[in-house]
Amino acid sequence: METTGSEISLQSILLKNKRLALSKRLYILLFLLTGLSFSSCRKDSVTFSTYPASVDDLRGIFTQLPGSDRVTVFTLVPGGRPIPDTVLATASGVRVFLALTEALFANPAGELWPCSSCSTFKVVVTEASSKSDWVAYQLPAIDQDGRLLNHTPAVKVAVFCDGNALELATNRYIKVQVPINKLVNQLELATLGSNPAAWQQGPSGSLFWADWTPAGSSEQLSGYELLMPALGWAAGVRPLDANGYSSYCISLPLQFDPGNTVAYLSFGGVPTLVEMQPTVEGHFCAQNVPLGYPVKILTVTKAGKSYWIGFKETETATNALLQVTPEERGQQDVISSILSL
Repeated sequence: METTGSEISLQSILLKNKRLALSKRLYILLFLLTGLSFSSCRKDSVTFSTYPASVDDLRGIFTQLPGSDRVTVFTLVPGGRPIPDTVLATASGVRVFLALTEALFANPAGELWPCSSCSTFKVVVTEASSKSDWVAYQLPAIDQDGRLLNHTPAVKVAVFCDGNALELATNRYIKVQVPINKLVNQLELATLGSNPAAWQQGPSGSLFWADWTPAGSSEQLSGYELLMPALGWAAGVRPLDANGYSSYCISLPLQFDPGNTVAYLSFGGVPTLVEMQPTVEGHFCAQNVPLGYPVKILTVTKAGKSYWIGFKETETATNALLQVTPEERGQQDVISSILSL
């Protein structure tokens, strides 16, 4: 069958149009694939490889924060004789009083342990006076009833006889003086006992406002005198002033979870800093938060060798759930952010 020139021309045009349409479809498909490829690499799209849980690594870094090594070790050598009444003073002005030491301490079994029996007798004093110290030592900011606290600097006293830890003997107290610049009314003595996640108030021990002049100095110091009923951590505490309470939560992208992230809520105008706890909903929350306080929110994440910081300044409000978007930073930025709380 013969074809005319016009029929050949029409067939050529149709074939060309099909090729153009196919090329257009391929171009659109290539464009979409390219767009998806770029969108998966956006700066605000965070993808972590699978890493082991790294929160313990973060806490290890926190223990090295500047100022968090405020530990003073006093070493005494009784030489078989009773230790006379002694006042041990740290560089910051904290004073620990040792009196009647032959009947002051006991071994873990509760048996009286005279200091004269020790070849080497050590008293270790640890101080936590800043929010970064609170982070470094993982100190709580709540009492046994779950209330957030205003507080004095915290002091830990530990005693060792030839390397073995001692306790206070039954019905004995150890006096500690802690200098502080600002009086806080209505404080009570609190200690960290069997529950290190909360401060325990009462039933024994006491706290007073006091003035004293350190040995060899003419400068008078003011602060609190603690009569501690047990060795370990102690501080003066009271619940934060409040006109109502609420939970306070933050939401992070899914990759930021309890295995690699810690979150803190720092209150303005008071020394209070609380670690926010993960919830089953995937958020980080603090409970019984007083309303109307200016706060800083800080999240720190470690994934592999990378660090991520989330930060927000705001005010506490009822049933808050704030979105926080962390950004990649260096280890020194992590330390600086904690020191700035």
